[in-house]
Amino acid sequence: MVIPNSDLYTSALTVNTAYKQRRLQVAVGIGYEDDIEAAKAEILQALDKVESVSKKAQPSVIATGFGDSTIDLMVRWFIEDGTQANKVTSIHQVIVEIKSALDAAGVNIPFPIRTIDLSDPSVTSIVNKLHEQKAIDVNNDVNKAAAE
Repeated sequence: MVIPNSDLYTSALTVNTAYKQRRLQVAVGIGYEDDIEAAKAEILQALDKVESVSKKAQPSVIATGFGDSTIDLMVRWFIEDGTQANKVTSIHQVIVEIKSALDAAGVNIPFPIRTIDLSDPSVTSIVNKLHEQKAIDVNNDVNKAAAE
């Protein structure tokens, strides 16, 4: 099909898909100490409780990677009516149910952890300079108070 550019610029374009059904997905991170299959089972049970998740197509949970602080899982499911409002509602409902289910099962959803190594000599030098500056500031405040 060829559509002239002038038609695209001057009129509305409606995109019709073959199906109303729409697949949605959300990423979930679980702790490295947690059992992936147990977490997957909890997530699938949570999806069964969400009214907007289609019963015609099986949802899936697949491990997709090793994150900085988590094992990354991708949760995919379908909704029957793919309007934007239904999409947003379903994602919200699914996230709430997954969080509740994983919390109840004791599955950790960790936040990023950063380790700061302060053993570098340059850090020690900076800390010493800060202490020296603070001592100078304290002496100046004492001298200023004595002068008044």
